[in-house]
Amino acid sequence: MMEKENWLSSCEGTIQGFIENSTRLASDKLDLTLEEYIDFDFQVRLNLAVRVEEKNRTQPGSLSETESRLVFSHAADYEQALIAETRAVLSREETLPQAGAMVLSRPFGEIRKAMPIYSHPRHICHTDDCDNCHGRGHVSCSGCSGSGKKSCFGCSGSGQVMRQRQHYDSYTKETRYENYYESCSSCYGHGQVECSECRGSGAQQCGRCNGEGILTKITELVSVVVPDYQFVYFREDVQKYIIDGLYKANIHNIEQFGNVTLATVDSNEETRSIKLIFNANIPFARFHSPLPQAKEDHPNINWIIYGKDPTILDSGHVIELMLKSDLNNLVYSATKGKLLNPFIALSSRKAITTFVESEAHQKMLDANKKDESEEAIGEQLNRAFSTTYIREALTSLTKIVTAVQNWSVVKWGICSSLIVYLLMPFYTAYIHAWYPNLETGQVYLTPFTRWDSQQHILLSLQVLARFCGFFAVVLAVAIPALGYGWRRGWIKWRLGKHLANWSRNQKLIKSRWLVSILLTLMLTTLLLALFPVWVSGNDAMLFGVIPFDKPSQWIIHFVNGV
Repeated sequence: MMEKENWLSSCEGTIQGFIENSTRLASDKLDLTLEEYIDFDFQVRLNLAVRVEEKNRTQPGSLSETESRLVFSHAADYEQALIAETRAVLSREETLPQAGAMVLSRPFGEIRKAMPIYSHPRHICHTDDCDNCHGRGHVSCSGCSGSGKKSCFGCSGSGQVMRQRQHYDSYTKETRYENYYESCSSCYGHGQVECSECRGSGAQQCGRCNGEGILTKITELVSVVVPDYQFVYFREDVQKYIIDGLYKANIHNIEQFGNVTLATVDSNEETRSIKLIFNANIPFARFHSPLPQAKEDHPNINWIIYGKDPTILDSGHVIELMLKSDLNNLVYSATKGKLLNPFIALSSRKAITTFVESEAHQKMLDANKKDESEEAIGEQLNRAFSTTYIREALTSLTKIVTAVQNWSVVKWGICSSLIVYLLMPFYTAYIHAWYPNLETGQVYLTPFTRWDSQQHILLSLQVLARFCGFFAVVLAVAIPALGYGWRRGWIKWRLGKHLANWSRNQKLIKSRWLVSILLTLMLTTLLLALFPVWVSGNDAMLFGVIPFDKPSQWIIHFVNGV
């Protein structure tokens, strides 16, 4: 009785710790009421089947027969010997006792796959012609395809090479050059030379049999024991939550959740198997409690706890109910109107940080990084959330992070184009491309453009590409790269490392190089084309308004210094 009371007290501590660790809320002590306690007794049946497996390997050449090796040259004799030896291995008297001893000498559930238990000392061998060279010991040369000859490299297989000679034409008083052909000195005009790999034989040693022409197949027989675990219930109407708990615990790990003792061991010589029965016992309990910090009319939360070290099987979606407001704020931040806000990163930051602050939500993101299904995530989190809650949360986060990504690309594209536009006078001064317009008396620090006709438009674009293209492309690549680094750092700094790691895992944060470069170049072209930078020639006023005499002199001095 005392043991039961201590276990139930541990259950209450487990529930209280789960609430405190999984949420950001400091809840009061829960008022838990025990509904049902079951000290569930059941059995685990372990069937050990013994079978014989073959391990085959090949060896070049033939082998001689010994006491530990049977060698056959005919396939039928080899097959008959293999059957006879297999029967001998399978009927070995020591195999079943060794299998039982191996299982009982290890912790329960440790053996989960076929385990070797006995290796037969006698090998069965079959010697036959090599299937690669068909017993010849050699194959056609791979370098010359068996011909023994290769195309001459010096004349490309033609047998002749072109030469050039000169002679003096006494009639025209000029030196003339003419081409002529002569026999190739490498192949003596045959066009082919001896293959260097096979030295003209057309054959090379078979790599499979090392030139022996014979392969020996060596078969080793191994006895293995194959485990098969099954739950055995003493009655048919076992509650579903108990079955769920047993399967969640995993039949191999039952000893971690309860007591497991060996009941019987039964060997069957005819079927070459062993049946072991284990008695097992795991405590289960169902509680109910009011929702922490909820109104009196709110329905109770149902809890299911199991295991000698109390483990939560079902928390009745308690964390979902407690943190529902966090999800509502997150879903609201992911509505269409909010996503169209260029400053969504700032407007949604509070909703995201509040949501990610809870440990249960962090575990949700970590589980989703492993491509777990929504149902599997719910089970990992002790059914603290419904699949609907998990789906809405992940969908909303995906929408918000994607919107932050897209708006960041746009804003960095605008910023990049403005930086290029402002620095362009430095570059044009460096390449000596400032252009004075004698008609207007203005000095253009960026290329002069005209848009009054199609011809002038095309000419203006060509001038911009010629004088500004290189500088614009360089900055259009460099500045968005800084933007990508800023996006990754900002999300980790402002929204938390869990969301940052999850975003990278889901490939939501991307560089968007091509979009960024094209956007920057397009906006830069529009700025330079529509608003070329100019100063008045007389008073050096930028755009005829801003005094620019000293800055222009400073730019020229700086460029000349460079």
